[in-house]
Amino acid sequence: MGNFEPEEEPIGDGPGEGGKAYRLPADKQNEVDESIGNYGMNMAVSDAISLERAIPDTRQAELVNIFLLHYCLKQRVMSKILTAD
Repeated sequence: MGNFEPEEEPIGDGPGEGGKAYRLPADKQNEVDESIGNYGMNMAVSDAISLERAIPDTRQAELVNIFLLHYCLKQRVMSKILTAD
């Protein structure tokens, strides 16, 4: 079947890279308190963290293989449906 997992991306040094916790500097604590009061979550930190950051895959190896098998079988069935006359 082959490995369809994307290659691991190098971990950068930006906020939240590698799944590491990120804390805003002390001078931004007012923004943190305000965003938690308004939204129920720390929007100040959320806005500082990139959506394109690298995070570790914490799934168990067995689950990764099950998901890949399901994906491959689904693709195979869909290709047969789409090419049926």
